[in-house]
Amino acid sequence: MKRNIFLWGFLFISGFLSADMSFRGIYDDFLYYDELAGNQDSTSLIYHSYSTDAARSEFDWGGRSYASPLVETSLGTLRLIDPETFFSYNTFKAWGRNDGALWQGKGFNNVTSFGMDWMNDWYSIRLYPQFWWAQNSDFDIVSTNVSSGWGDWWSGRDYDRLQRQGDEFLYAFDWGQSDIRFYWQEYVTFGFSTEEVTLGPGRQNNIMLSNNAGGFPHFDLGTYRPQEIWKLGSFEGRFFWGWLEESDYYDTNPDNDLAWFSGLAVAWAPSFVPGLSLGAVHQYYKPNQFWNALDLIAAVPIFSSNKPGSEDDEDGMIALTFDWKFPSVGFTVYGEWANNDYTHPITSPEHTSAQVLGVSQILKEWNPGQRLVFSFEHANLAQTRTTNVRPAGPWYRHGWAGWTQGYAHKGQSPGAWIGPGSNSQWVNVSYYHNLGKIGLEYTRVCWDSDYFYNVVINDPDYKRSTFGQFIDNDVSLDAVYFLGDWNLYGKASLLYTLNENWVWRENVLHFHFETGVAYSF
Repeated sequence: MKRNIFLWGFLFISGFLSADMSFRGIYDDFLYYDELAGNQDSTSLIYHSYSTDAARSEFDWGGRSYASPLVETSLGTLRLIDPETFFSYNTFKAWGRNDGALWQGKGFNNVTSFGMDWMNDWYSIRLYPQFWWAQNSDFDIVSTNVSSGWGDWWSGRDYDRLQRQGDEFLYAFDWGQSDIRFYWQEYVTFGFSTEEVTLGPGRQNNIMLSNNAGGFPHFDLGTYRPQEIWKLGSFEGRFFWGWLEESDYYDTNPDNDLAWFSGLAVAWAPSFVPGLSLGAVHQYYKPNQFWNALDLIAAVPIFSSNKPGSEDDEDGMIALTFDWKFPSVGFTVYGEWANNDYTHPITSPEHTSAQVLGVSQILKEWNPGQRLVFSFEHANLAQTRTTNVRPAGPWYRHGWAGWTQGYAHKGQSPGAWIGPGSNSQWVNVSYYHNLGKIGLEYTRVCWDSDYFYNVVINDPDYKRSTFGQFIDNDVSLDAVYFLGDWNLYGKASLLYTLNENWVWRENVLHFHFETGVAYSF
């Protein structure tokens, strides 16, 4: 009884209703550590999405699941996806991360999702939409001369990653994780989807693709599961083609609202190095009006028209990843090195490069489903100081005359949530048990050092006593509690900001709260 009172009290205190503002994200975290413990097989080496995890609909954590069978016949299975709703509240400014289509502005925010799917051995149809709204109250932002004043703070290199989405209450319908997909046994899949795709092993900041923005409409073709090839190990590969959409707050030109986006992700888990997987990603985007038939295969780098140092109508990114798991001791180390602007990875690896490095460790296990875990991740998307040798545009902002929206989808970054020029450190300790979890984490973000070193300190009014690095420190406590068929979630975050908007000693203490509920059929 005392335990129940404590958990209910915490859920009440932590807010108006983390991972990624969905119970699917919370379940994925549990499965991550379950896989690290050797209790789960990986369903993907590098390409992660709802459809790649659909087979893991049931797992041993309080009997929870992604979805529950409603009708089972010889022709297939109709499942209900657990309905859920999440609320958040920001006291001072917009604050959110890896939360899909939702815009977590200042004030109250909500996202509600529901759906069902039909699956058999040959195809699946999933309708999994969501509806979200945001109070979007006013707060101080850095003034800009484009994006109607709402966009990224770089003047002249502004792109469609918004500080605030307009000045009114927001609401939107989004197709969420909806998907139409065909299968050839366990080998090949082809689908059209709006689901969020994450590439690579990162936990907080995936440089190439993440769930920080909503899913973009896309086709994909590739392996459904990692495939064993001779004695070399397991291989995975996936092509994808889609469209990034401009926000309503960037410009009024309807001709540049869409960007063609394409990519290829491949991974290899060598049989002679147990637990290791190596990956590579190539992706690019360009104004949709410049699309041509070659773009259908240009995800293969040799067919891309973009070359290092060239003036063209597209921008490309590459990444190399690794993930090395040691289930016998419950440990993994992973990393990602990425490069923007198609520079040479050997002759100029420092040019517009970015890095992610992380570790996770199961500190102690008790009964099944009961464990104490630790994770750390460092991410850096800042330029090196060699730009005087070869000028480099900031990450995701590479543009050209007439089209400067950059790498964005509906005003949010589909890559690392910290955005260009930033670096972050994330530490998490969580305790999982049969009735849920409780976790403590710390996140530090130094916002856009590229802007600070290239714009702020070159301002004629710059003085060391009036400007400083813009840094957020976030300490959070979160909990999940299973109460019968109900899943309850709460999170409370204390944020301490140094030099808000790079104004020296403009230090602010503010709060972020989340709470959510889902029903498991």
